[in-house]
Amino acid sequence: MSFERFDIYFQGAIMRGEEPEAVKRRVGALFKLQGERLERLFSGQPVAIKRGIDMDQAIQYRVTFWNAGALVEIRPALAAAGSGGTAATDDGNLSVSDARGFDLSDCAPQVTPQPIPDISGLALERPGATIDESPPAPAREIDTEGLTLAPDGGRLDESPPPAPPQIDTHELTLNPANQGSLAEFQKPVSPAPLPSTEHLELADEAPGGRGRARFPTSED
Repeated sequence: MSFERFDIYFQGAIMRGEEPEAVKRRVGALFKLQGERLERLFSGQPVAIKRGIDMDQAIQYRVTFWNAGALVEIRPALAAAGSGGTAATDDGNLSVSDARGFDLSDCAPQVTPQPIPDISGLALERPGATIDESPPAPAREIDTEGLTLAPDGGRLDESPPPAPPQIDTHELTLNPANQGSLAEFQKPVSPAPLPSTEHLELADEAPGGRGRARFPTSED
């Protein structure tokens, strides 16, 4: 953390492209200044805005003035009042007012609304009408005089075919005809075990002559 202190000076410098009166209104709204005190800030003479603040606070003041369209000067604290050949005026310690203390519309940029074009002469076309009346693009002329059809069975690709793969089959032999069975190549399938029915018993005969399976219970 830096313990160096700084003073903030303002001498009416306005950013390029800003309207002076608009900047003056914004700065006056920020510090609740008007009349003679506000005019003194824009007199062209350096005015001490804030004294003995740290760098973070100094940057906050610079950003605040920047947003309003003005530029401030940050000097080391206790600098000579007449540094630079210009006497500085002390306006006390001005503090930025609370945003609720003034109308923020004073700080809003002035926006000129664009005129609405006249569309009274426009009308809807009938269904099926051609909206684009420009002529169609001319057909492309492709010269095919140098092209000929290949004869039947001709090849379009004259590059040589790839060489056949070399597969070594000298260790392979054929079995005699009508011998062997494909069954030896089938995978054995294990039959699923049948569920046990030893714990089942028939209950009393139900109406209709059919017996009902009865599962033993904890009472048996």
